Amino acid sequence: EVLPYNPFDPAFHSDPYATYRALRATHGSVVRTGAGVAVLGYKDVMGVLRNPKLGRGEGAGYQDTLIPTPE
Repeated sequence: EVLPYNPFDPAFHSDPYATYRALRATHGSVVRTGAGVAVLGYKDVMGVLRNPKLGRGEGAGYQDTLIPTPE
């Protein structure tokens, strides 16, 4: 399962916050998916963004898993 919800579902678009609340209730503030990791909640996101151990640098990112690199 890439994502635990369908981001193209009209119900998600009409109220994405209901989906986020359900994800937090089930998984907590960090959701690991086939597409990577989603951090839910303002305080948790700000903690990730301010943590110098996380972020930019050498190495594979999620974008490297989406589209194969041309040969």
